[in-house]
Amino acid sequence: MDEEEICTDVCNALSVLDVHDLWEQSGRTRHGYVEPCELSYEMMEEKIEPFLDEMERYFDRKMVDDAHVYCRGIIRGICVYMSEEAGEFADWAVDNDDGLTYDVIERWKTKNQKPEIIVDLETWRIECLKSKSQ
Repeated sequence: MDEEEICTDVCNALSVLDVHDLWEQSGRTRHGYVEPCELSYEMMEEKIEPFLDEMERYFDRKMVDDAHVYCRGIIRGICVYMSEEAGEFADWAVDNDDGLTYDVIERWKTKNQKPEIIVDLETWRIECLKSKSQ
């Protein structure tokens, strides 16, 4: 299990998001108004869902240590994408990394409630988010 590789895979998955797609799918529609910021969150959420599913598969196989590394890789990948690769998409995805990394840990908690791991993941999340702003 390689956290760096997982981070890269998450970044690659998110990198296919195109701000032009966001613009085309948001705004006024026949069914109301689609907020671009909310849609950007949904688009990112859709791209990281397979990674969350994979993390859960490690739990199902009783591979908690691997799930832990995988979770850290997902969190880091989201933060790296937002700080280094999102480009114009980031203008519409303000604070998505904060919300999505929080959601990743919440998903973790549905499978594992060990306080020491949760503290590690929350600390890691804060470190990753801080590195974005530096």
